[in-house]
Amino acid sequence: IWGGRVEGNTIGLYNHPDGGNSMWMLEKLKVPTPVITIDGDGYATISCALAGVTFRYTINGDTPTVASAVYDGNNKPKLNDGDRIRVLGTLQGYDDSDEASMVANVVAPAPTITIADDGMVSIASTLTNATIYYTVNGEVPTETSTVYHAPFKVGDKTLVRAIAVKSGYQSSPVASRYYTTSTAVLQGNGTEASPYLIASMDEWIAFANQANANPTQKYHVRLTDDISGYNVPVD
Repeated sequence: IWGGRVEGNTIGLYNHPDGGNSMWMLEKLKVPTPVITIDGDGYATISCALAGVTFRYTINGDTPTVASAVYDGNNKPKLNDGDRIRVLGTLQGYDDSDEASMVANVVAPAPTITIADDGMVSIASTLTNATIYYTVNGEVPTETSTVYHAPFKVGDKTLVRAIAVKSGYQSSPVASRYYTTSTAVLQGNGTEASPYLIASMDEWIAFANQANANPTQKYHVRLTDDISGYNVPVD
């Protein structure tokens, strides 16, 4: 008499023509492929649908083995931008999992620019030990731009732009802040050809075809752009 059964972690066939219970192993169950997630700071979390799995990992490009570092959920591995983490799941009685891998995409958060009424500029980053580079001429800052060390003062109609840079991270998005001593003044006659100016205190100017707080049609241009480009609507 032939039959099939699961015994422990083994799938197999058995026969017992005379009441015996001989077992032929066909295949051991396999650990499911681990799941990797990497947060914005580069810390990796590893999980699996099967309880009790030990995760072995590498971040130096080597293939993970039973001798590789053991993942500890309380002390997650930290990856730099571009690092690849490779993970193997192991559990006694099971075949090892297929390898899982992921490349870290770690971007520095944009810095925060604050400009006081008197034109004093402060720039800060939530990323510890990040270097901040800035410009005051409207150009996009790079790692060759001025390094921010302490608050500084700017004059009327100045566009301050900044990035945060740190080893192991992609450079942050550009943060921008426009400073002017003048207040927003409605201009134009409310037509598409001559719209009202409804805001001018930041990097963006917003235009509308009627003078109220909720204009029915808005147009945006950068202060560094030609004003003639305002006729492209923004949702």
